[in-house]
Parts: sequence; structure tokens; C-alpha cells
Amino acid sequence: YAQRMKDGNYPEIAARAESLLDSARERLAYWDVTPDQIAELETSRQPRRTLAVVSPAGGLVVEKMDQALEGMYAKAGMNLYKIADLSTIWVEVEVFENQIPWLRVGQRALVELPYEPGKQYTGRVRYLYPFLDDKTRTMKASVELPNPGRRLKADMYANVTFEIPSVRDV
Repeated sequence: YAQRMKDGNYPEIAARAESLLDSARERLAYWDVTPDQIAELETSRQPRRTLAVVSPAGGLVVEKMDQALEGMYAKAGMNLYKIADLSTIWVEVEVFENQIPWLRVGQRALVELPYEPGKQYTGRVRYLYPFLDDKTRTMKASVELPNPGRRLKADMYANVTFEIPSVRDV
């Protein structure tokens, strides 16, 4: 309609038709339809009954919910997938009770995996848990670590060395 009115003798009607087209594009964008999908609709000029939903979050699908089935109707607020960004991970470290006074948030930590001896990953302590495990007498510390190439996986074991500042004039 907008294309036909564009070449017509009535500029007011052509402007309204173009405004209607812009409004339709904007509404599709509000529904998170990607610009590529909108462009494809414009070039094909064919309405579609279904449309692929593209996630606004990047990462890895770690869990698919029961209601996420192909061809289903999805409503706003439905959880369909759990997506995790694994470019940065948190390593949970258990620290013995007598080592706790030496730890600080922001402190550098070196992480080494048993199957990659000699290769170290560098991270920082991001959180020190405020309680001890009463059975093991350990405290947990969380170390934030970049994960280049997504080589580090959940539930892996690692050896962690904390860089402790040395005491001067002693």
C-alpha cells in the first residue's frame, strides 16, 4: 500500500501510508523481532504464521524448560530456557580456617587444572563467604575468572594459589 501511494498524486496519503509502515516496523521491534526478520518480511511481502524467537541474551543453553516445545505458543514472562554466559566463571574455593586471615576481596588468585599442569589462569577474589562449614572447618571464597575459549566447565576440580602480600620490615 505504501509503495503504491508513493507514486500517486496524493502526498498526504503517501505520508500516512509511510507512517503506518514505520509504525508496523516499530511494533515488530517492540516484540523483539530482529531487524533481519523485519527486512525479510518486507522483501518477501508475505505474512508468516510463525516466527523464530531470537534470544536477546548470548551464552550457552544449560537447561530447557518443559514447556519449551517446537511450535508452541509462548506468552510474555514464560521461562523457556536457562542461558548462561560462560565467558567469565566463578570458582568456589574451600579455604582452611587457619588461612582465612590472609584473604581479601580483590586479591589475585592463580588457578591450575590437574589435567593442564603448568597452565595457570588468573582471577580475583570477588567474595568471601561469612561462615564456616562446621564439618570441614573450611570457608568458601568465590574467585572470578575469565574463561577464554570456554575451556573451564562446571564442577571441575582445580588447585588455587592466592597471592599473599609479604610483610615488610619484619
